[in-house]
Amino acid sequence: MPELLSAAVGREIRRLMTERDVSAYALSKSTGIPQSTLSRKFNGAASFDFDDVQKIAPVLSTDATSVVRAAERSGTNPTG
Repeated sequence: MPELLSAAVGREIRRLMTERDVSAYALSKSTGIPQSTLSRKFNGAASFDFDDVQKIAPVLSTDATSVVRAAERSGTNPTG
């Protein structure tokens, strides 16, 4: 996933986490993605890939395609 899209996906996942009151700890436990890995991805030190989004989306009551589309719509502007 391109870096700018990965960053937008991270912002969308964070938005959904806040909206649905899901902590990083709960997301980590539910997906099997270590908290340290999620932190690196949210901070831009590593990129989200579609496999990550496929694991994360159901925990946030959505699907991976919807997350990526919302990220694409928000563009590459860090403020969305």
